[in-house]
Amino acid sequence: MRVEACRCLKQDIPEVEAVIAALTPILEQWWLDAIEATLRRGDLLLGIEGITAARLPEIERLVGRTPDGRQRFEIEAELVKLLQTQIEEAVSSFTAAVAQEVEESRDLLLLDAALALGLSLEAETLAAIEAHLGPIRAGAVADLETLMRGRILTRRPEIKTILEKLARASTTPRASTASAGAAVTALTLREELRAILGAASPRSWVPFVADQWSYRWFNIGQFMTARDDGFTMFEAFNNPPRGPDTKTTPFCRFIHKRQISVQRAENQIRTHVRHALAGNIKGLMENWPLLPSELTTDRGPGADARHALALQNVGLPPYHARCRTVAIPTRIER
Repeated sequence: MRVEACRCLKQDIPEVEAVIAALTPILEQWWLDAIEATLRRGDLLLGIEGITAARLPEIERLVGRTPDGRQRFEIEAELVKLLQTQIEEAVSSFTAAVAQEVEESRDLLLLDAALALGLSLEAETLAAIEAHLGPIRAGAVADLETLMRGRILTRRPEIKTILEKLARASTTPRASTASAGAAVTALTLREELRAILGAASPRSWVPFVADQWSYRWFNIGQFMTARDDGFTMFEAFNNPPRGPDTKTTPFCRFIHKRQISVQRAENQIRTHVRHALAGNIKGLMENWPLLPSELTTDRGPGADARHALALQNVGLPPYHARCRTVAIPTRIER
């Protein structure tokens, strides 16, 4: 039923779109719950008085050094470090319920990928795949966790800057007449923090993460199942089964029906699983880069040459945001 509903909405691979549609709201709610709970703990840590701009005598007495010899800036640095740690730990792993949903989505993608090739994905086949390419199924869950956490990991400097301002606003002595202005500052900084953490508008980025992850693991499923079935050649195919259409980017039109390096794809999957299990967002992004839009939409003079150069550094799809290219196994026709 989910697949048929997606067939009515989009021309992309309906099985993958069904997984994206089911998984996206679950990820959005998990992220909101985790971030909001962390912000509430942060409010308590800084002192509710700091957020509401009421007087905070315990902090205001820290004009010089505290009894243990610390200065105000040292206290602020400790607060910032603790808050940043709390934020990253809050989204370090899925809850048990969300993890189960992701595992089911992963298994659906792997199964649908095999069925799309007319092959089966029995337990013996999965075991052979795991023995060949490592802990692939655990890597899929870790991949999505790391992609979601990448919202924070790639913004550490900006987050630290806002936390420093928020800690300073909460620990700096204030006259009672200036409390209203301090309230505006603290509340504004808190909202800026919510925005940069992705809690103000999760629908602007979570669907993109779910899309990237789902199409990646659909492609991995097709590639691994076909390799285990004896295929040694693969080609990129855009918008199956019809082929390129008006939505196809110039890059995917260029790569359509071109050969994909099997060795590069196998190395890419192994490396990706290793980085995912280690929570290495930088490694994931470098190993499976999404090409910039200025390249994928390039139609200018010499575009084919630039596309050919980019092709040498990519493995399996997806190649860019909302990419509909997949890896199709082929045999030499005599």
